[in-house]
Amino acid sequence: MRLYRLTGARYAGDVSGNGAKLQAGRWHNRGHAVVYASVSKALALLEVTVHIRREDLPSDLTWTVLEVPDAMWLDAQRYPSGAVPEEVSASRAFGTAWMEAGIQPVLRVPSALFSETTGSEASDACAWNALIHVGHPKLQEAGGLRVVGTPALKIDERYYSKMLSF
Repeated sequence: MRLYRLTGARYAGDVSGNGAKLQAGRWHNRGHAVVYASVSKALALLEVTVHIRREDLPSDLTWTVLEVPDAMWLDAQRYPSGAVPEEVSASRAFGTAWMEAGIQPVLRVPSALFSETTGSEASDACAWNALIHVGHPKLQEAGGLRVVGTPALKIDERYYSKMLSF
């Protein structure tokens, strides 16, 4: 399964999860090495730009294109609800418990950008994000998380001038 991350060039290709250890995220508490990724470039772009004002957007945004074994994506635990919990503490507790249980190396979670998803693979295939427990033994046994590319973000100027102009 191909997954996408968007970061400043300095962090391109970094799949250590060390950044997540320093700061809590939507689906984990601080202190846990986890990598967040999206199933599409479009969702990865939205996940980054929703948090950044246009004037603070790094000029060197870079994709990290990842591959995890297909079987791990298909077997991944999914967040059981059709919507992200409104309370961030609930999603953090869920993701942290998943990591601590150590059963699967990949957790599929719906994007918090959408108010609800149906849980159907066909209807919301581009609304999934993934948490990857980078130190999980099953991931290492299967050849690990592979970085297959780190190209620079090239995007139509209209996105910058219109979508990021609020």
